[in-house]
Amino acid sequence: MHFNVHEVSEYGIPQHRKRFTLIANKVTGKELEPEKKQGKRLTVRDVLGEKNGFQKIEAGHKDNSAFMHTAAGLEEINIKRLKLTEKNGGTRLVYADNLELAPECHQNNKRSFKDTYGRMWWDKPSPTITTKFLVFQTVDLLTPKKIGQFH
Repeated sequence: MHFNVHEVSEYGIPQHRKRFTLIANKVTGKELEPEKKQGKRLTVRDVLGEKNGFQKIEAGHKDNSAFMHTAAGLEEINIKRLKLTEKNGGTRLVYADNLELAPECHQNNKRSFKDTYGRMWWDKPSPTITTKFLVFQTVDLLTPKKIGQFH
């Protein structure tokens, strides 16, 4: 039996995330370990974008197909935030001192929740994405593809 915590980006998943795995082999009892992928880790660019089947869509687009390429509707204040946030790893810190744009809990606060309202890097594995990923008001990060429409 094999059990351990693994960084999934080492196994072909384009995301930084640690996960517990347990692999048991009842047939032979031999310990089986997941195989790490050799070479470059997959990145956001490797799996998202038009070349990977993700066509440009507008905020609020609802895809009823099995592909489910859907985007949350965005209020004007969130569009302003996105336009200010730098590509490739930009954070909410660019408007932390702007009382109009920064949510009250982030105003003049540059120490906590730095990854909220942030952008992913195209050429790195993504960070861990939470279940509220499609709701911009509570999102951890937006994909470069999703916010590309604002530039």
